[in-house]
Amino acid sequence: MCRRSDGCKRRRYPICGKSPAEFQFSTDFKDPYDSFGQEAEWNNDRKVFDSSGKKAAGTGGDTFVGLSSRLHYFKLDALPNWGFVVSATVPEIRVQGPGFSASGIGDPLVGGLAWTNPAPNTTVGMQAYVQAPIGASQVSTNTWSFWPSVFVNQWMGNVNLDLLIGGILRGTTHKTGVDDLAPGNTTHANLRLGYSISPPSDPFAIPFVSMDYQKTTRTVDKLTRVEIGGSDSRELALGAGVLFQLKPGMTSIWRQQKNLRSVVCALRKKRERKKYLLDRWPVCAVLALLVTGLPHCCQRMGIFKNRKGALKWMRRLSRIRAAIFLKKAEWDWLPESVPPPWA
Repeated sequence: MCRRSDGCKRRRYPICGKSPAEFQFSTDFKDPYDSFGQEAEWNNDRKVFDSSGKKAAGTGGDTFVGLSSRLHYFKLDALPNWGFVVSATVPEIRVQGPGFSASGIGDPLVGGLAWTNPAPNTTVGMQAYVQAPIGASQVSTNTWSFWPSVFVNQWMGNVNLDLLIGGILRGTTHKTGVDDLAPGNTTHANLRLGYSISPPSDPFAIPFVSMDYQKTTRTVDKLTRVEIGGSDSRELALGAGVLFQLKPGMTSIWRQQKNLRSVVCALRKKRERKKYLLDRWPVCAVLALLVTGLPHCCQRMGIFKNRKGALKWMRRLSRIRAAIFLKKAEWDWLPESVPPPWA
């Protein structure tokens, strides 16, 4: 879930990051369960954008933020088609630079969300959090704030759309020795559009593009009723990335690796090898070039002392490539005595 400490905002920290399928939830569970999440972020202020949107020299400082979240998932008998989460998120903040530093536990976020699945590949819901100004004085916002938002996640084949729209409503800022302030409120939208390389039911890598927008109104001094210049902002951020889900046993590529030994044994059998050469000649041609050509090149470059040693290693690599990168449909020639990689 998308959360950002206002203690980071004071340091011009960018809009919080999200990955595709961030709000992909399912109501297909019965018993409640718990989970824990940890995020880590780093930002350098050597360069910043001024009020006109141009790059300018910054303070040269660094901001480190950790977000530790504990979540509890549950359902209500009266609403069987809805799922619920209550959570608490605690920021850990460190800001440092030439001549200054600040660190401590930031203001925690407490709240939850509710969602439903109107269609098998669709999730819609809402969330709300309260940020309490009880963090360390160096990094606290000294402001109560309320974070409501709505979200939707949709799979369209291998394409995933993830959208969050919400705001931050802030109360009065109380701080010793200065006038009370009425900070501006924030509206934001976070969009992620990704494409799953593998089937969505068994995701491995999802390249995505992102667009984040936020607008914050001006802060007002409650004593003098004077607006504070430069306190309002408007920000648009574009980005791209790849989400990897590296869970052992989750994808076919990991299941194939588990049975690599049995596959290599099958490759050594003459009958199966002959059928493999006839049915998969393009792949075998590439592997033959790797086995025969690259060892000679490695020897000429001085990587191996002789061609025999290079050939031994290239044969091992070729077997690994054959076992990992061939698709499931290409294993139909295996004899019944050898278990397939997806078994």
